[in-house]
Amino acid sequence: AVLKRTASQPLSYNDLKLDVAAKRATIGTTDLQLTKTEFEILALLLSKPETVFSRASIISVVWPSHVTVLDRSVDVYIARLRKKLGIYSENVVSRSGYGYCFVK
Repeated sequence: AVLKRTASQPLSYNDLKLDVAAKRATIGTTDLQLTKTEFEILALLLSKPETVFSRASIISVVWPSHVTVLDRSVDVYIARLRKKLGIYSENVVSRSGYGYCFVK
């Protein structure tokens, strides 16, 4: 539902931009090569900056309900996402015991 509401408006922070409708992520003029799952996690985090999303809530939004996903899978995707985000990797913050958020 969150991704559907934000589909019409681009999400951004400085020169990190996500075009949810076009499924395109860029930093400046450089396209980020994100997987579908990485893109959806980043879109979720950027849709409500400073809001902490638990692993369970990320799973419920990003993965279909018929797919079984372990909590630790979220950690793996976050680690991959951080590597691709370069200078913005530090903006994806883990809150120990709670989950993840995007901090401006």
